[in-house]
Amino acid sequence: SPATQDKSALARVELSISDGGGNYYQGSQAGGFSPGELWRPTELAGAVDGIVNWQYPGATGDQIPLWQHGVQFTVRTRAVDRTGNIEIPQSFAFRYDAEIPTTTVSAPFNAQYIIAFSSASGPFEEPAPPSESGMSVVAVAVKDPLGNFWNGAAFDAYNAGVSWRPAAIHSSSWSLVDNALAVNLAAQSVPKTYTLYMRGVDGAGNENRSTALAPVTGASPFQVDSSSPVSKATAPADGGFIRGVVTPIAGTADDQSLNPTPGAGMNEVRLKAVRIDSVNDRRYWNGNDWTATVDQGFNLPTTLVGGAQSIVEVKSQGASLPESAFPNGYRYELTARGVDLLGNTEGGVTTVSFIVDKSTPTTTVLRPGAASL
Repeated sequence: SPATQDKSALARVELSISDGGGNYYQGSQAGGFSPGELWRPTELAGAVDGIVNWQYPGATGDQIPLWQHGVQFTVRTRAVDRTGNIEIPQSFAFRYDAEIPTTTVSAPFNAQYIIAFSSASGPFEEPAPPSESGMSVVAVAVKDPLGNFWNGAAFDAYNAGVSWRPAAIHSSSWSLVDNALAVNLAAQSVPKTYTLYMRGVDGAGNENRSTALAPVTGASPFQVDSSSPVSKATAPADGGFIRGVVTPIAGTADDQSLNPTPGAGMNEVRLKAVRIDSVNDRRYWNGNDWTATVDQGFNLPTTLVGGAQSIVEVKSQGASLPESAFPNGYRYELTARGVDLLGNTEGGVTTVSFIVDKSTPTTTVLRPGAASL
């Protein structure tokens, strides 16, 4: 810092450092702080009859103090000229902050499946002044499955200047809302895994992550799955004629289980059953009978066999669709619709059609007649 002396010239600049508890620095780390103000010499640079810059400890032989985290220190300085005139001390105070802040992702939580990305958020730990220096910067890097990072418009190779997206800082939490990112993730045709990385910098410049290299550790992955599952009935066969038992209706369902990032997993498959007679009158099974003339929707539950993130086996339930629901002489249509654990609902459903024919055919001999024998 500069000091000036216009008359007898500057003799020295001194300082004292106190720890806020009435103790003053003794000039060495071993000596530490003790009661009683002690003025320590500084190193001067420049003409003593003009503007002089001073620094501490410089070449004075003193050592810089062992600052303690969270302690407020007060530095007082004064200039002394060659006549012995002493400046009224000038003072400034600062609180030493040596701890890095912590930043955490809580939404989306680690490995969470979501239908769509709207925002990311989480807490941070960095007390505000006067306890510590407070949070200055929170930034988020988003990586796609190919190792590229979101730059605000697209996923591209890591670039420290644009790959860290600024987040809003609240009293003890942060949040990131990026509409362009949300649109990009919503446009994906299959489930994908993305990874969030956090960076925090406090007011003293302590940072919990460098930007020199692309982040690798401290990852918080999440999966975006807006894709619908697929289900189909396999028995009875489409277009078949059934003379034996019909139930249980069987099939399969899958929620992109073979994709590098599988779907969230199957939640349920429901059936719709329709009976059609010889005059094309359509009746819907309501769970008890065929009296319904209005589409009942997918009202019939099934049982799923297998892990949610595998190709599951689907079976109708006897309580809602018994064998007695399929009397002889009608055509039937069965349609399955799957729903995954996120609520993604199958849209392009498939229907199988079959005829139940359990009647024994009859034959009659017309020629030769009985009288001619």
